[in-house]
This record gives sequence, structure tokens and C-alpha cells, in this order.
Amino acid sequence: MAIHDDIPKPVSPSLPIDDHDLLPALLTTHTSVWASFTAERIHRWPKADQLDDHLVQHLTYAHQHLFQVRVTVAVTDTDREVSFERLRSEARFMFDETIPSNSTMSCERMASVLATNLLQTYPALLEVVVSEDGLNGATWHRRLTT
Repeated sequence: MAIHDDIPKPVSPSLPIDDHDLLPALLTTHTSVWASFTAERIHRWPKADQLDDHLVQHLTYAHQHLFQVRVTVAVTDTDREVSFERLRSEARFMFDETIPSNSTMSCERMASVLATNLLQTYPALLEVVVSEDGLNGATWHRRLTT
């Protein structure tokens, strides 16, 4: 008896294991690289006090976050087509240049502004994620066309 003979073989009722001809039609794969950084910023949401929601009214006032940012770029080469260090450095520079502290920008807006600027250097940009303290955030993303 082989070591793994007692482990049941995986079975998918919707896709027969031997029918590999269907896999390319169902799956599209690509390789991407990502880099992340954090940035301390103060921001506020001036319209929060107009809402009848006591859970968000305090957001009218300036408050601080450690924004966590992650950018993802599609690659076709599996040998460092995009340098992690350069991607992180350029993304951080663009964030610092375009996202001021003490602003009224939402995470959605920050992700969109950063993506717009990074697309000039990285046309294969797939995703920009901006979160407040890693708890809540927004994602700008696009799909690859094949």
C-alpha cells in the first residue's frame, strides 16, 4: 500500500477529472507581481455629519490612519520583468505626490488617483488596493484581455 492510498481522490461533479479539454475554456491564468507599502495620512469626510448615522458622524473631523497600499502588475516573463523594489518605490512616490495629508479623499479615490498615475509607467497595472489600517478599504482593478 502506497503512503497516500487511504486519501480519497478529489472528484468534481460538474467537471470530469479526465476531461481536460474543457479546462482552457473555464480557466484563464496569468502571472502578476505586487508590491506594498504603508503611508500615514490624516483625512476626513466632511459630508459624514449630514448622514443620520451616529457610526460615521465622527468622520467629519480629521483623523489619522496608516493606509496600507498594494499594487499589482501583470507580467509575461517569469524572471523579474518588473522589479518589486522599483514598483514599490514608484508607487510610494506617486502616492506621496498625489495623495496629500489632511485631505478629504476616500480610499476609493486614493486607489483611482494612484492607478491613473501608475498606468503611465505600468500599462499592465491590474489592481490598486488602499485600506485604512488594514481593516477597511477599496480596490481599483481591471481585467486582462486575452
